[in-house]
Amino acid sequence: MVDGICETACTIAFEEESGLLGNSSKVKCQFINNEDEQEKSNFERFAEEAQEALNPLSLQLDGHRVCKNLLEHDEICRKWEDLLPVIQSKYSGEWVEKQLQAVTKRIYDKDNLYLSLCHHFIFSEWLMSDIFNIDFIDNHGTREWVEYLFDTTIIFRQDCFLEKRNDKQILVIDGTANMEPNDMQAKELWVNYEIEERLPICLEQHTEWKGDDLSRLPESIRSLYIMKIQGKSVKTIEIELKFQ
Repeated sequence: MVDGICETACTIAFEEESGLLGNSSKVKCQFINNEDEQEKSNFERFAEEAQEALNPLSLQLDGHRVCKNLLEHDEICRKWEDLLPVIQSKYSGEWVEKQLQAVTKRIYDKDNLYLSLCHHFIFSEWLMSDIFNIDFIDNHGTREWVEYLFDTTIIFRQDCFLEKRNDKQILVIDGTANMEPNDMQAKELWVNYEIEERLPICLEQHTEWKGDDLSRLPESIRSLYIMKIQGKSVKTIEIELKFQ
């Protein structure tokens, strides 16, 4: 963390296989550990080794390329059974045991594991946004859309615009969500971020998809989410995905 900014980097390799009828497909993803010159902490090494149970993982997509199901869950469980004693032989302590118990519980619960993956920032920004479900008139469309942010589900009212810049297709999504004091999500945000109760919360979103052909793989996806209290920014999440 630098100057109050927490940065997370993640690299995933993927391979997509289309169904015979073209109405569904499967994407195989593999988390790639970033190799750099900085020495990794025990926590980082522990996280990377536990993550290997998911490598690779397969997700089923629908005709809109939206994630619908976790495939080959039995194989993930089998890999975790092999990994668990190896990790336990390398790391010890109360914190480690609690983490391993939590990971074990999550891995064996297919629905919970799938939900956790959908909340991962790469999958939520790319494979859960369903941009093909936006109805455009003169390159403008509106919709209400649920995003998982700030540890809760938020319903945004989104204005969507299709543009052309330097031979690139651009999809701009500007969203707002005004949380009323009696909203359950507002109560969760008050607790999670130590916000004074009864204060109204406004959430803002600005997302840009960029690519030669957005019906295929995008070149990049950038999103900015801002939480405001009485017009003042109190929390910001910035996400940038690059596709190669």
